Amino acid sequence: MLRRFAATLAGLLIATVAMAMDAGPANAGASCQGTKCWAQLSGTPVPGTKGGPAGGDGSGGPAPQCFLKDGDAKITFDCWSDQWGAFDMTEGCYLKRADPQPPAGDASWEGHPTTDGAVYDRGCPSAGGGLFLVVPNGREWRAEPPPGAPVGPTPAQVAAEALAELTVFGPQIGTAPQPTGHGLVGLPVWLWTARNADTWGPIKVGKTDGGITVNLEADAQYVVWNMGDGNTVRCDNPGTSFSGAATASPTCGYRYLAPSRNQPGGVYTVTATTHWLVTWAANTGDGGTLSTDVPDTTTVTIDELEVITS
Repeated sequence: MLRRFAATLAGLLIATVAMAMDAGPANAGASCQGTKCWAQLSGTPVPGTKGGPAGGDGSGGPAPQCFLKDGDAKITFDCWSDQWGAFDMTEGCYLKRADPQPPAGDASWEGHPTTDGAVYDRGCPSAGGGLFLVVPNGREWRAEPPPGAPVGPTPAQVAAEALAELTVFGPQIGTAPQPTGHGLVGLPVWLWTARNADTWGPIKVGKTDGGITVNLEADAQYVVWNMGDGNTVRCDNPGTSFSGAATASPTCGYRYLAPSRNQPGGVYTVTATTHWLVTWAANTGDGGTLSTDVPDTTTVTIDELEVITS
């Protein structure tokens, strides 16, 4: 005989729950038939699971199911809940990694450092008149994730996901002389980028996946100017915008030693590349740095002053 009814798990997880009569006699301990296992309830409900190793891993197999057995009635529900986490057979409770993790020294770490294991929120189904509810039941520390927890991303993988959502820019180039103007051999050329969050940072982005939260911050470190004549200039600052003075830039500049008339188009092609440092930190205590380079280009025309003597 098969009866079906709807059950609510703590008002948060709504599922169709199947109650089925066991084909064999009730046992005091755990019992299995093939890949299906369960245990008879005696006070605290004891769970069981069914489903092969393919279940729930994206390979097309059925999602694993867990049971609670109350006499001859067998209550079926998912072994994994996005709301409550993984069901632990030995404990008869759902366990989900706490997010955020409690601070160091919190009692829920049970004396362990924050780099050792993780703290999990616990919710335990309770039997009562055919209703099985998930109720909050405190926290616990574990060295390893609970059995049945899906394999989630690593902190580095979440950092890579966040990095894909991070946009950094090349410099907003400024030069004196301007691209429409002309400079002279031997005279100072001023080089700079407009300084704002897009061009110099900080640029911040966060990402949460699988209970892991990663925060990224990108900051420009320096700009390398390829002057188009075979020489480069590295400026560890955004430079200084031209003040109108006929002096060299106080922070980032150059002097050409030859005119640009023999270059393609009669100009020097200047490429400025901003080097960004991206720092990431996860709520697991993991972290690291990444770097990327973003270029932009402009042109400079350099003439040669002709001196006529008689």
